[in-house]
Amino acid sequence: MENKNVELILSSILKNIEEGKENYIIGIDGYSCAGKTSITDQLVKHIKERYQAQVFHIDDYITTRKHRYNTGRKQWYELFYLQWDENYIRDHLFKPLKSNEIELKLNYYDKEKDMITEESYKIASKSIIVVEGVYLQRKCWRDFFDYMIFVDCPREVRFQREIIRSNHKGDLSQVIEKYKERYWAAEDYYDKTFEPLKSADLIINNC
Repeated sequence: MENKNVELILSSILKNIEEGKENYIIGIDGYSCAGKTSITDQLVKHIKERYQAQVFHIDDYITTRKHRYNTGRKQWYELFYLQWDENYIRDHLFKPLKSNEIELKLNYYDKEKDMITEESYKIASKSIIVVEGVYLQRKCWRDFFDYMIFVDCPREVRFQREIIRSNHKGDLSQVIEKYKERYWAAEDYYDKTFEPLKSADLIINNC
């Protein structure tokens, strides 16, 4: 399935890449456990056979826990609006990429230490940039993308994948309640407010 998806993506995007001086930015949007990272890895591997390429995982640039938990806001709001500093990412990632800057400095989240460190990136000119992560089509980011892919998968399938991935054992009721209040509520808000499937250039069914 993954190889077929990658072939579909490649056939769709390569014909749209224009010879020019600017980087070409591809977004791979979709919800948790939809298979975005796996598809991204395969896609970048194939792109690098013909082009300069760089991948950014949006989860590498989240805020520390104190900024996104126990803030007094609803859990879905913490996830959608506080987990990322969307203006910082716009100004320090997307704007420089669009201006074809060859060196970036970004605040990188160390999840083991729950702290921010600075990471530097060198981008070759006229690169294909792949940005992978959730909620990429929020208003202040969407226009920076040249091509947007949404990896779709039903919620119940993704939840089963998450349970397997996290090796969870025991009563699932608390886990389900957390997902309802935080993750699924944020997904519902994103679907209703930004309609990501409608605005995506390509939808991949990855079930």
